[in-house]
Amino acid sequence: MGELFALVRNSIRRLFGRPRFYVALMVTACSLILIFRDAPGFLRENALCIQVFEPFIMTISNRLPQLLLVLSFLLLLGDAPFFHEGMEIVFVRTNKRRWLAAQMLTVGAVTLLWLIFIVLFLMLFFVPRISFANEWSVYTKTAARLWYGSNVVGLSGVDVAMQLLLSGSPYVLFAVSL
Repeated sequence: MGELFALVRNSIRRLFGRPRFYVALMVTACSLILIFRDAPGFLRENALCIQVFEPFIMTISNRLPQLLLVLSFLLLLGDAPFFHEGMEIVFVRTNKRRWLAAQMLTVGAVTLLWLIFIVLFLMLFFVPRISFANEWSVYTKTAARLWYGSNVVGLSGVDVAMQLLLSGSPYVLFAVSL
C-alpha cells in the first residue's frame, strides 16, 4: 500500500513540474472568467449577493461551461498514464497492476484538486458578494425565471433551470455536483 501511494505522490509531483498543468489551470480560469464576466458587476450594481456554491453548480450543470471545462481537463490529463524517463525502473520495481492502480488514483486525485481549484477560483471571483446561507440567491432565482434571458442578469454562458433550483438546496446540489 505504501508503494502505491509513493507512485501516486511521484506522479503528482511530476505533473506539478510540467508547464501543461499551469496552462490547464490558466485555461480553466479564463473559461470561468468568460462564463461569469458580467455577473460581479451586476451583483454590485444591484446590491445583491450570490450563494457561495451557486456559480460552481451553474458551471457544472450547463453545456457550454462543461465543454470549456472539459477542454481544460483534457489538457490537464492529456498524457495520462504518466510515462516518463525511468519508467522501466518503476516497472521492474513494481508490477503493472500496482502501477495502473497508482495511475488511476493519480487521475482521481488530480481531478479532485482541479475541482477544488474551480470552487476556490469562483469564490475569489465573487468574493465581495458571497453569501453562505443554504438558500438560493435572488440573482439565481431571477435567472431561473428568465431562463433564456439569463444574459439580461449578467450570466453570459449559463442557463439556470428552475428545475435545478427545485431539486434541492445549494449545499446538497454542490455535493451531488462534486
